[in-house]
Amino acid sequence: MRIGIVGGASKNRSRYEQVAASNASEVEFHDGYMTSTATQALEGLVARSDVVVVITRVNSHQAVQLARKLTRQRERALLIVRRFGLRHLRELTCASSQHHVGATA
Repeated sequence: MRIGIVGGASKNRSRYEQVAASNASEVEFHDGYMTSTATQALEGLVARSDVVVVITRVNSHQAVQLARKLTRQRERALLIVRRFGLRHLRELTCASSQHHVGATA
């Protein structure tokens, strides 16, 4: 599973990547700042992700709204949260890997 994280989590990027990899997942980050090239970057993140996590505590209203719009257009799963720590990522990736295993067995 590929998880796109919008806002906040990039400061601990390597730890997030380790947790995701331990559960056969990948993470990609967007800082949530809407600069001139940020819209294209967010579009790319959504296109490549199975699940998009938007952290509202650190994102602009514009970033949250655009992420919602893009996930609807691409029919991606969207998780809007106030905070998203390593424990949350671990729970999300573990649940996904268990669901995947159950679906193929």
